[in-house]
Amino acid sequence: MGIDGGTPKRFWAKHKVQAVLRLLRGEDIDLVSRELGVTAATLSQWRDAFLEAGESGLKPHPVKESIEVGRLREKIGEQAHGRNGTLVSGLSRSKAPSSQESGSRWFSPTMRSSARN
Repeated sequence: MGIDGGTPKRFWAKHKVQAVLRLLRGEDIDLVSRELGVTAATLSQWRDAFLEAGESGLKPHPVKESIEVGRLREKIGEQAHGRNGTLVSGLSRSKAPSSQESGSRWFSPTMRSSARN
């Protein structure tokens, strides 16, 4: 990926990681900078961002966990309420949907009647 091989106009994440790893292995930043055709400041930014992300990658991800918790709460809410919005007190007491309720979920009742005509 040197100057003779043609430097890409845009560096993909994998190229940035390769450059950062070269720096972390001890290669001179000026040498890597010249070979890749980017400034030493840019390489420093890539390195700093890589190291910050590496540290956060070792921490739990509360955002992902909270999204999953929210999704599960919504699912429980859907299961706890019947189709008509009333709270179902227990699975054994829930009734099977009537033929009208079990119709297509994709049409509202007005759309269903107009679709039949």
